[in-house]
Amino acid sequence: MAVRWSSRTRQSLKFIGKLSNEAPSKPLRSSGELIHSFECKANPSDRFGLRSAVVASLVFCTTSGALYTEQLNGRPERDGIGGGVTTPSHEGESGRFNEPRRTLDLPHSGDNGSAAKSPSTKGASLPSKQGGCLSRYAIADAAAKAAPAVVNVKVSLGRRNAFFGETAGSGFIIQSDGTILTNAHVVATDRRGLHKGSLIVTLQDGRNFEGEVVSFDSLSDLAVIKVNSSRPLPVVKLGSSKDLRPGEWVVALGSPLHLQNTITAGIISCVDRKSSEIGLEGVGTGYIQTDAAINQGNSGGPLLNLDGEVIGINTMKALAADGVSFAIPIDSAIKIVDQLKKRRHVVRPWLGMKMWELTEPRISQLKERRPGFPDVNAGILVSQVIPGSPAFRAGVLNDDVIIEFNGVPVTTIDQIVEALGDKVGTSFKMVVKRRNNEQVVLHVTAEEASPDL
Repeated sequence: MAVRWSSRTRQSLKFIGKLSNEAPSKPLRSSGELIHSFECKANPSDRFGLRSAVVASLVFCTTSGALYTEQLNGRPERDGIGGGVTTPSHEGESGRFNEPRRTLDLPHSGDNGSAAKSPSTKGASLPSKQGGCLSRYAIADAAAKAAPAVVNVKVSLGRRNAFFGETAGSGFIIQSDGTILTNAHVVATDRRGLHKGSLIVTLQDGRNFEGEVVSFDSLSDLAVIKVNSSRPLPVVKLGSSKDLRPGEWVVALGSPLHLQNTITAGIISCVDRKSSEIGLEGVGTGYIQTDAAINQGNSGGPLLNLDGEVIGINTMKALAADGVSFAIPIDSAIKIVDQLKKRRHVVRPWLGMKMWELTEPRISQLKERRPGFPDVNAGILVSQVIPGSPAFRAGVLNDDVIIEFNGVPVTTIDQIVEALGDKVGTSFKMVVKRRNNEQVVLHVTAEEASPDL
């Protein structure tokens, strides 16, 4: 399902990996000249839109790192990034980390293909989760643990006349059999599906593999890629995004501007930035906000904690500001990946109601403004019930406060989402409180969300 953007958001957010083959028919001079969509209008004289795509890349900073090279008299022109960066060759090793090489005997996963534990790092002590001194090599050691399993992903978009196009991003190996996680917008578009060109995956050590897309989900912006290797491949260690804290150090790995094996660092600015806060409609998930530098080509790369564990997937950044970037929490991503590998699409139960988490200050304010507001200490406020939805048919009303779902007291929306899982057609018991403390027991049956919702 395509994500819908508000007009304000369209001028402030940019995907860091998405490339549109469609482009404007004339150069854009400023963000104020953007048309009312992230997808540029196509030049009627250019079916592929490649001639204008360089300009679009400059405006949107499409950080899949799309490059378009025009060959004149057998000589390539400078690319459209603006800095003269050329596409690294698939052959040989390039872009090594400029630090003394450490020997990391990264163990491979077992027969079940699960991510292996990272080895202990010698010569530097990493801070514990309870805090501690940040050593000189803490960030370097965290990056070194995951770097062998971070990959560059390039997709050829084909050639038209003197132009050749490709889009590129990053990814990381989650199973030693060659299973790779990346962003969907690196390998596909909402409107046209998968890019039709060849897909090349390059490891840190310079090895190249032809890859194929197992499946992708545009709504969550996640894709699973598979490469075949005669030997087990290095894997990242997956952490958890559940207990992250604002201010915690993080490390971003990837290939910004086609510069493979790049490390940037920063802190977590917000652990659960709601999609609605950044103008994303229909996503229904939260993001990790960070000030770590994330640019074109970082899409799909890992966001690490200082233990070298993946806690997020770098996805997008703000256009109108520096240091405002977003990553998909790894806990949410793994649930999507499991479904993509199992059934090649994602099942999303739908109840048809908008909800807000209640805190004590918000409850106090609501009691002042709404006489008869139920006496609760926490819960989930139903702000809107969609007519004809499962919640509507079950009897849920606006301003109901959900205090129990599926037999468990709830205080967060995530608890309801967790209980729903992928259970379509299942009836859930829901206890709500209404005006003047009226308590009602309802039963709602989840339906599969329509792509048009």
